[in-house]
Amino acid sequence: MAISEFGPQGLIRGRLGALCFYVRDGKQLVRKRGKMTKPPTEAQLKVRKQLAVVVVFLKPLLSIIKVGFLLKAKEKGSIPYSMAVQYNRNNAVSGEYPDIYIDYSKVRLTAKTGRIYGPGSPGVSLVSAGLKFTWNAEEDRGWSGGSDQLMMVVYFPESKSVAYCLYGAKRSAGEDVLPLTETQLTTRMEVYVSCVSADRKAIADSMYLGRLN
Repeated sequence: MAISEFGPQGLIRGRLGALCFYVRDGKQLVRKRGKMTKPPTEAQLKVRKQLAVVVVFLKPLLSIIKVGFLLKAKEKGSIPYSMAVQYNRNNAVSGEYPDIYIDYSKVRLTAKTGRIYGPGSPGVSLVSAGLKFTWNAEEDRGWSGGSDQLMMVVYFPESKSVAYCLYGAKRSAGEDVLPLTETQLTTRMEVYVSCVSADRKAIADSMYLGRLN
């Protein structure tokens, strides 16, 4: 049975299918188990490249993934990171080998668990303090989860870094601001939003709000 576990820095060790993950000098490495008797096919190389691209993409997002996929992982008897890798490799990777890349519009950072949904008609805009997130609180007024909290995530592709707030304003507030630095405000960013229940027992699928800058 495939085994995968978190290391202290969010790295993984163990087996996942035909791949063996290990850490050397603090770096994540992966190799194919068993003796290679012939060169890998293009299909095999494509799968390896897809996995490598997803691993690099998710590395700065580990704090979000641990929360976003935790409940779904418990349901499936898995771990959050493995589920996030599997979903995004299968759904958010595009291109033909060797030009494999992440389709940010198809990325999922949180996996729906429980009776909850994302904020109604969400939007985002640049303000002097950072990013202002808005949603239709009136549209959500009939929903019993007015105390659900907004989760805001911004990924910066150029620096492979993130800014986020796991537990922001309540759904009933209708708006929130994610603080950013002056440099971040002028950098290309991919923006996501989700909702998590106040008791942390339910979480919505993440929603892609688009690219800024």
